[in-house]
Amino acid sequence: MAAQRAALEQAVRVDPTTPDVAWEVANFHLVQDDVPAALRLLGVVIENDPPARLRALRLCWSVTNDAGRVLQVLPAEADPHLDLLRVVLESKDLGAAEAVWSHIARTTLPEMLGNS
Repeated sequence: MAAQRAALEQAVRVDPTTPDVAWEVANFHLVQDDVPAALRLLGVVIENDPPARLRALRLCWSVTNDAGRVLQVLPAEADPHLDLLRVVLESKDLGAAEAVWSHIARTTLPEMLGNS
Protein backbone atom coordinates (compact mmCIF):
# COMPACT_ATOMS: atom_id res chain seq x y z
CA MET A 1 0.00 0.00 0.00
CA ALA A 2 2.85 2.39 0.83
CA ALA A 3 4.42 1.77 -2.57
CA GLN A 4 1.10 2.46 -4.28
CA ARG A 5 0.67 5.69 -2.32
CA ALA A 6 4.20 6.80 -3.23
CA ALA A 7 3.64 6.04 -6.91
CA LEU A 8 0.36 7.95 -6.97
CA GLU A 9 1.83 10.94 -5.16
CA GLN A 10 4.70 10.95 -7.64
CA ALA A 11 2.19 10.93 -10.51
CA VAL A 12 0.51 14.03 -9.07
CA ARG A 13 3.85 15.79 -8.60
CA VAL A 14 4.82 15.07 -12.20
CA ASP A 15 1.42 16.00 -13.64
CA PRO A 16 -0.46 18.13 -11.07
CA THR A 17 -3.22 19.46 -13.33
CA THR A 18 -4.20 16.39 -15.35
CA PRO A 19 -7.77 15.49 -14.41
CA ASP A 20 -7.41 11.74 -15.05
CA VAL A 21 -4.44 11.51 -12.69
CA ALA A 22 -6.18 13.67 -10.10
CA TRP A 23 -9.34 11.54 -10.29
CA GLU A 24 -7.45 8.29 -9.73
CA VAL A 25 -5.39 9.63 -6.85
CA ALA A 26 -8.45 11.30 -5.27
CA ASN A 27 -10.28 7.98 -5.25
CA PHE A 28 -7.25 6.30 -3.68
CA HIS A 29 -7.32 8.93 -0.93
CA LEU A 30 -11.05 8.36 -0.40
CA VAL A 31 -10.45 4.64 0.06
CA GLN A 32 -7.80 5.57 2.63
CA ASP A 33 -10.34 7.92 4.31
CA ASP A 34 -8.18 10.97 3.56
CA VAL A 35 -11.02 13.28 2.55
CA PRO A 36 -9.03 16.56 2.61
CA ALA A 37 -6.45 15.19 0.13
CA ALA A 38 -9.21 13.77 -2.04
CA LEU A 39 -11.07 17.09 -2.10
CA ARG A 40 -7.95 18.98 -3.20
CA LEU A 41 -7.49 16.57 -6.10
CA LEU A 42 -11.15 16.64 -7.04
CA GLY A 43 -10.72 20.41 -7.21
CA VAL A 44 -8.17 19.79 -9.96
CA VAL A 45 -10.78 17.75 -11.85
CA ILE A 46 -13.42 20.43 -11.33
CA GLU A 47 -11.10 23.16 -12.61
CA ASN A 48 -9.57 21.32 -15.56
CA ASP A 49 -12.25 18.97 -16.90
CA PRO A 50 -15.63 20.68 -17.40
CA PRO A 51 -17.32 17.50 -18.74
CA ALA A 52 -16.35 15.66 -15.51
CA ARG A 53 -17.19 18.58 -13.22
CA LEU A 54 -20.65 17.43 -12.12
CA ARG A 55 -19.41 13.91 -11.40
CA ALA A 56 -16.56 15.33 -9.29
CA LEU A 57 -18.88 17.74 -7.48
CA ARG A 58 -21.34 14.95 -6.73
CA LEU A 59 -18.51 12.89 -5.29
CA CYS A 60 -17.30 15.84 -3.18
CA TRP A 61 -20.81 16.37 -1.92
CA SER A 62 -21.44 12.69 -1.18
CA VAL A 63 -18.32 12.36 0.97
CA THR A 64 -18.78 15.63 2.88
CA ASN A 65 -22.37 16.89 2.73
CA ASP A 66 -20.68 20.18 3.59
CA ALA A 67 -21.05 23.05 1.14
CA GLY A 68 -18.33 25.07 2.87
CA ARG A 69 -15.74 22.34 2.39
CA VAL A 70 -16.65 21.88 -1.26
CA LEU A 71 -16.63 25.63 -1.91
CA GLN A 72 -13.03 25.73 -0.68
CA VAL A 73 -11.81 23.60 -3.60
CA LEU A 74 -13.67 25.44 -6.37
CA PRO A 75 -11.85 27.71 -8.80
CA ALA A 76 -12.90 31.37 -8.83
CA GLU A 77 -15.25 30.91 -11.78
CA ALA A 78 -19.03 31.04 -11.94
CA ASP A 79 -19.77 27.72 -13.66
CA PRO A 80 -18.34 25.42 -10.98
CA HIS A 81 -20.23 27.35 -8.31
CA LEU A 82 -23.50 27.11 -10.24
CA ASP A 83 -22.88 23.40 -10.78
CA LEU A 84 -22.39 22.96 -7.03
CA LEU A 85 -25.67 24.76 -6.47
CA ARG A 86 -27.29 22.26 -8.83
CA VAL A 87 -25.78 19.34 -6.91
CA VAL A 88 -26.98 20.55 -3.52
CA LEU A 89 -30.42 21.31 -4.92
CA GLU A 90 -30.56 17.76 -6.31
CA SER A 91 -29.92 16.54 -2.76
CA LYS A 92 -32.79 18.73 -1.53
CA ASP A 93 -30.54 20.31 1.09
CA LEU A 94 -31.99 23.80 1.09
CA GLY A 95 -29.66 25.04 3.83
CA ALA A 96 -26.63 24.07 1.75
CA ALA A 97 -28.21 25.58 -1.34
CA GLU A 98 -28.71 28.84 0.53
CA ALA A 99 -25.06 28.78 1.67
CA VAL A 100 -23.83 28.17 -1.89
CA TRP A 101 -26.08 30.87 -3.31
CA SER A 102 -24.91 33.35 -0.67
CA HIS A 103 -21.31 32.54 -1.56
CA ILE A 104 -22.07 33.03 -5.26
CA ALA A 105 -23.76 36.35 -4.57
CA ARG A 106 -20.85 37.59 -2.43
CA THR A 107 -17.95 36.43 -4.55
CA THR A 108 -18.70 35.14 -8.01
CA LEU A 109 -21.45 37.44 -9.24
CA PRO A 110 -19.61 40.69 -8.43
CA GLU A 111 -16.57 39.40 -10.35
CA MET A 112 -18.74 38.41 -13.30
CA LEU A 113 -20.30 41.85 -13.33
CA GLY A 114 -16.96 43.63 -12.91
CA ASN A 115 -17.87 44.99 -9.48
CA SER A 116 -15.21 43.23 -7.42
